[in-house]
Amino acid sequence: MPLLALVEIGNVDLHQVFRPRTAAEAIDLVSKLLEYTPDVRLSAVEAMVQPFFDELRAEGAKMPNGKEFRRYSTLRGKVRGQAVTIGLLS
Repeated sequence: MPLLALVEIGNVDLHQVFRPRTAAEAIDLVSKLLEYTPDVRLSAVEAMVQPFFDELRAEGAKMPNGKEFRRYSTLRGKVRGQAVTIGLLS
């Protein structure tokens, strides 16, 4: 279903839009990114620290083609009052 159709429909249960095998973390991330109210919607930094991306930050994580991720630097800070740690590509 196109995202424009979701806007026209209004409040939609995203579990009905995505395939049944879609990870709950993915659906949660999309729902937070599609939030209409700007103050509630995730920022880019907040999106990067969502549980959906945890496996990419795991030690020894590799891409689907078997290649290793590029090394990154760690950025620590606060987002909306909560401490966050983000890996940045170097």
